Parts: sequence; structure tokens; C-alpha cells
Amino acid sequence: MTVIKDMALTLEDFHRGLGSAMDGLDFAVNGGVVRAGTETHGITIAYTPLPTRVLGGLLQVPRGEVAITFQGYSEDERSAFLERFDRSYQRGGG
Repeated sequence: MTVIKDMALTLEDFHRGLGSAMDGLDFAVNGGVVRAGTETHGITIAYTPLPTRVLGGLLQVPRGEVAITFQGYSEDERSAFLERFDRSYQRGGG
């Protein structure tokens, strides 16, 4: 199963949040691709840059597509990982 997210972050931002998002999982990074686990029970996360979003003609917001592919994860495991992943990249605000 693959979950696609359109996120406001650069590749550097993506890399910075990985430690918290992966929460103790051993993982390897190769550019914009992160792999953790095994072929039968693992996660692959791929970051692809998207065009910058311009708000009000003044504010430029970086964007990236993040595709999270689960192999052999139960629904509960996927939900727990996605909750942790989202929390790791959450920024301040209201």
C-alpha cells in the first residue's frame, strides 16, 4: 500500500525530520529515497520535489511529494507509523 502526501518541505527538511519519523527503525537514505525493514516487512519513502507554491504573489512555499510504501504492514502498524510521521513534520501554527 502506498500513501502519497503533498508536503511543504525541501529535501533538506525531509532529511531533518527522518530521525523522529522513523522512531528507532534502522533505515538507509539514498538521496530522496529512504528504506527501512525487510522486503517482507518494510517501508520505502520517496521524496520528489514539486514546483514551489506562491501565495499572494509574495510568499514562496517549497513543495515535495512524499510517497510512503508499506510492505507487510497491518492497518494498525500503518496508522501508527503515519501518525508518527505526520507529527514529526508538523510545524507550529494554529
